Amino acid sequence: NFHPHDVAFLLIDYKGGGMANLFKNLPHLLGTITNLDGAQSMRALASINAEIHRRERLFGEFEVNHINQYQKKFKNGEATEPLPHLFLISDEFAELKVNQPDFIKELVSIARVGRSLGVHLILATQKPSGVVDDQIWSNSRFKIALKVADRSDSNEMLHTPDAAEITQTGRAYLQVGNNEVYELFQSAWSGADYQPDKDDMGIEDHTIYLINELGQYEILNEDLSGLEDVDEIKEVPTELDAIVHHIQLLCEEQEIPPVPQPWLPPLKERIALDELEEVQPAVAWAQEKPLSVLLGMADIPQAQKQEAVSINLSKDGHILLYGSPGTGKTTFLQTAAMDLARKFSPKALTMYLMDFGTNGLAPLSKLPQVADTMLLDQTEKISKFVRIMERELNRRKKLLADYGVGTLELYRQASGQEEPAIVILLDSYEAFKEEAYEAELFKLLVRISREGLSIGVHLLVTAGRQTNLRAQLYSNFKHQLSLPQNEAGEVRAIVGSTPLAMTMEDIKGRALMKREEVDVIQLALPVYGSNDTQVLNNLRQAVASLQEAWTGQRPSAIPMVPEELTEKDFYSRASVQTAYEHGLVPLGLDLETVEPVTWNLAKGNLLYLTDKEEQMTALVKHIAKGKQKVIVLAPKYHSLPEMEGVTIISNSEDYLSAIASIEKRINERLEQNEREHVATVVVYNLIELVSELNSEALDTLAYVLDKGIRAGYGSIVMSSPLITKHIDVISKTARSYKQAILALRLSDQSVLTVTNRPVREPQLEEQEHYYVSDGVASRMKVLMI
Repeated sequence: NFHPHDVAFLLIDYKGGGMANLFKNLPHLLGTITNLDGAQSMRALASINAEIHRRERLFGEFEVNHINQYQKKFKNGEATEPLPHLFLISDEFAELKVNQPDFIKELVSIARVGRSLGVHLILATQKPSGVVDDQIWSNSRFKIALKVADRSDSNEMLHTPDAAEITQTGRAYLQVGNNEVYELFQSAWSGADYQPDKDDMGIEDHTIYLINELGQYEILNEDLSGLEDVDEIKEVPTELDAIVHHIQLLCEEQEIPPVPQPWLPPLKERIALDELEEVQPAVAWAQEKPLSVLLGMADIPQAQKQEAVSINLSKDGHILLYGSPGTGKTTFLQTAAMDLARKFSPKALTMYLMDFGTNGLAPLSKLPQVADTMLLDQTEKISKFVRIMERELNRRKKLLADYGVGTLELYRQASGQEEPAIVILLDSYEAFKEEAYEAELFKLLVRISREGLSIGVHLLVTAGRQTNLRAQLYSNFKHQLSLPQNEAGEVRAIVGSTPLAMTMEDIKGRALMKREEVDVIQLALPVYGSNDTQVLNNLRQAVASLQEAWTGQRPSAIPMVPEELTEKDFYSRASVQTAYEHGLVPLGLDLETVEPVTWNLAKGNLLYLTDKEEQMTALVKHIAKGKQKVIVLAPKYHSLPEMEGVTIISNSEDYLSAIASIEKRINERLEQNEREHVATVVVYNLIELVSELNSEALDTLAYVLDKGIRAGYGSIVMSSPLITKHIDVISKTARSYKQAILALRLSDQSVLTVTNRPVREPQLEEQEHYYVSDGVASRMKVLMI
């Protein structure tokens, strides 16, 4: 009877959707409320209140004070937005009132205020006694009573017992006001089968019934005629179904625009990034835009809208997400990483993953924007990352200062240089407490939280509870979100005072976020998937797709020496091969830079301190790989094997002649001013060797060690730390060397003075040595051939 622009319904079906499903395709239906537990109750009231305020605003705009006046203006074309009478229809009202008394109280109050605005209530219940209060009675002008259980119910409703006497289904009394109208009528039945051609089909019912003493019908026969012609029985629509369908078609034919819905459906529990925003990476990578990350969908019932939520990291800096275990913290980081990766190329973005949780960030490690992934137990790697980031922060601050600008964006514009933004994703902040690197990592995080925004370094961090973080850190995060927590007080501490904290739904990814007000947000999934396994599989495919799409240069990983340094790994490195080509002798790999530590003759001879003869042997084998000739002076009893390109002298009768021959060659090269490194003289196990040399041999050897370096004859003296107790000329010479390799802790020797000795020096790992040059020590990993 009424156009969708004149009348609309909002169904409150507390029984769980039975009635609502019948009207789901009706254009007049603006929404359905089937769940009023906790947050949904507040959400429903916020939506209805928002509709009241919207109507008040429209009435004020068009200077009317009643819905009928506004509708006239709409039909005359003066108003452009349809505003129908809105009927809030509640089925099983008694049950609703018992379970949600505050909701009903507020609903009646809204209806009282909203009557002139065109908001009306229809409440249905089986038993009004004790349920319908004075507030409802005084605001209910129209009462309809079908058959009720007893006279008291009828008296409660109509103030007469008439409704208790009704015997026919659908028969009812209508009472308006104080018996201004009081009529018995037959209500229509919409549940009958819709068979418009029934009369023309010649269907006759020949069934015979017996009516028993209880008034029940019992079938006495069964009509079996025509069974051979029976068609398959199809579902017959009800008259209500037919009417709804017809109205739906009519609205589509006439292209009637839908009325804005005051009640939006609840947020979905699973929303993928692509549902919120489809992105073509190849296109997006070519565009210049602020560094923003898409989080999910916000539900804002008080504004009658749901919208995607993005945070501009270039403007707002950092994000901190709290939540109990299993609420979706790691998924949030997966989503953030995937959204950034599909929008920003590796030229514009570098990501570091600190996977301190349950390896949830592992699928992201192959993204072209990801420089490296750090696990909780990778102490060396994390310490190195801290040092790299400290240097990077200093470098960026200097860059901006040189150009006189305050932000990375302004620097890019002023210099024309591409300086990528850096995003560090840290999962499970609490996990690194009491780790060896805790203090230095915390210091770095605080510094980034303060200084990172302007220089393009951003943090995305997840944690369990706010109390696990220091205010020194979390106070620098503009955006702090909370997933469900064990106590509402913890949520309020994060997002501020809000009734939503008491009614948080235990849904994975359902969070509260402080924006203009505190909003409920469903955090997005990184990819589609009906369950976690599907999401993981699809995520791996999406990462592989992005990896394949990018063919350019990728960000450098944190340089790390392998756990076990093998010959193949060492000698195949381009930097090692380059060192050999330049005539240098690579000794090992620096643990900090992972570049080869080389012995350069220009810096002098080399001392090797070790207690283990096998380590001396390994170094000789390693040096033999170089271009230089190797001459080894060893004691009679040694463990050196024969090696190609290595001359081993270990016979006391040969020492003097061999050393004299070396002396002669050195003098010849000195006369010709030849300085190229052509040979290495190795004094193997000095303390034992010295005891086997006579004084003449010692003096000649001292000359070789002293002058040989200027003629391209470098020397390596290998000894135990006991060298300090020997006063021979060779020991004195070796102790004066400025270059040394130590196979023991700095604190376990007194030969060398080191300026950067650590306070708490750990034991050296397997293959780990110190390289000391001019009093400064650095750690390196050497080959043990």
